[in-house]
Amino acid sequence: MQKNVTKLLVFSDSHGRAGKMSAAFSEHPDADAVIFLGDGLRDAVRVFCGCEKTVAAVCGNCDSSGDIEAAKAIGAALPEITLDIGGVRVMCAHGHRYGVKSGLSRIVEAAKARGAGLVLFGHTHVPTEVHLDGALLFNPGSIASGSYGIIYIQDGAILCSHGTV
Repeated sequence: MQKNVTKLLVFSDSHGRAGKMSAAFSEHPDADAVIFLGDGLRDAVRVFCGCEKTVAAVCGNCDSSGDIEAAKAIGAALPEITLDIGGVRVMCAHGHRYGVKSGLSRIVEAAKARGAGLVLFGHTHVPTEVHLDGALLFNPGSIASGSYGIIYIQDGAILCSHGTV
């Protein structure tokens, strides 16, 4: 890969399985940044606190206010964040506030309102990659079940894949 490529590791729904997230993280020492999509913020703090990577995190429906406070050590733990990476606006949300278990139309509308071309979400525990209404929606699945995401972004181009541990 060329140097102007950004490699992201994307995790969600660890639910106490920090070891699986740590194992996946160890397999990708060349990652530029890590995004955690909620439901296991304390696990994310255990694995990523003190690491030299850029880390961003959002909270999920199973994260307590104490988890959110602890996660300030690794990055924002808001319900949602929007990032600009390699020419792509990226919306990150756990997904529960948009009812993603019942469909993706609400999160697509939110992405359009934010000008996001890539939407990262969790909550369903189901690895997903789908293009809808001008946006790429990507769910890494649940790292508790061994699934995570690997995303490369270069000059507005996005390449997503799912990894397993």
